[in-house]
Amino acid sequence: MGIYQYRSHGTVTRPIGANASVTLTATIAKIGGTSDTKVFALTVIANYTIGGTISGVILPGLVLRNNGGNDLSVTTGATTFTFSTPVAPGTGYTVTIPTIPAGMSCGIASGTGTANANVTTVNITCGSNATVFTSRTLPNPNGGWYLTAVYGNGRFVTVSANSNPGTVAYSDNGTTWTAASHSVNSVQWYGLAYGNGRYVATGNNMAITSVDGITWTQPTIPTGNWNSITYGAGLFVAVSTGGGQSIATSPDGITWTLRSTALPSFQTWQPIAFGNGVFVVIAQNTSVAATSADGITWTAKTLPSPANWNTTAYGGGMFIFAAYNQTTGVQSAASSP
Repeated sequence: MGIYQYRSHGTVTRPIGANASVTLTATIAKIGGTSDTKVFALTVIANYTIGGTISGVILPGLVLRNNGGNDLSVTTGATTFTFSTPVAPGTGYTVTIPTIPAGMSCGIASGTGTANANVTTVNITCGSNATVFTSRTLPNPNGGWYLTAVYGNGRFVTVSANSNPGTVAYSDNGTTWTAASHSVNSVQWYGLAYGNGRYVATGNNMAITSVDGITWTQPTIPTGNWNSITYGAGLFVAVSTGGGQSIATSPDGITWTLRSTALPSFQTWQPIAFGNGVFVVIAQNTSVAATSADGITWTAKTLPSPANWNTTAYGGGMFIFAAYNQTTGVQSAASSP
């Protein structure tokens, strides 16, 4: 049995998070004898990082947690995150949100699993929970009031009603508002929608459109008191109040087609919304509604009770209808027309 001396070795460098199967070649010298070369096979096992994406409005104070510890404070405006402590291969991970900023709600998708590689698929979605409100100042609505607002292309836009001239205002943050430019001086704007890269506001026999919410132009729209408009299924659909059965559709907010006999009966139709492949419009002071898959062919529906229905919206798999100056409201699960 001889005495051996380790003479040289190989070095392997791998990035964190990557498993490596490597070989090392070593020269071993026998004191007083000949040298021998040995080859050793090694598998280097690295730990995996846990992270993902963040979307929505992120305020200061959001904290994420993995496996009950390793808390991560998320900076305002962050879009991605990675926990500082990796986990061993084959180890489970569970991401939670121990701290949510006041006035916000946050949810997690793909927050649990087993780490067999670096994890980047955890998704955190946050938004306002509408429990904290702050008063903001808008441009002068010229004696009227701001009736409706939309969000699209990173910008909030609102229009005024019962004012002369009608006012359009925009904001990139919901805090600071600026009056937009349009050349129509005597229209009161009641309807507003965003779709297909364009904002469209409607009023009495008039419409204006904008791609940025700042500079507006006037297309030709059929005669009608266009008090409500929505976008869905590739179409803007506007409804005229006081005009019986008037519906107008447009793919781009510029070229319009009158659908004068589209609605099933003579009513004062006003609030219109789109969701889950269905347009819904309601007749004021009645229990009558109508639905359509294409904005052209409509089918009458019956609400639980008559009311001065003033607005409708879609969200969370439901249409919600609310009545003006009443404590009445109804909801309906979105379904095919």
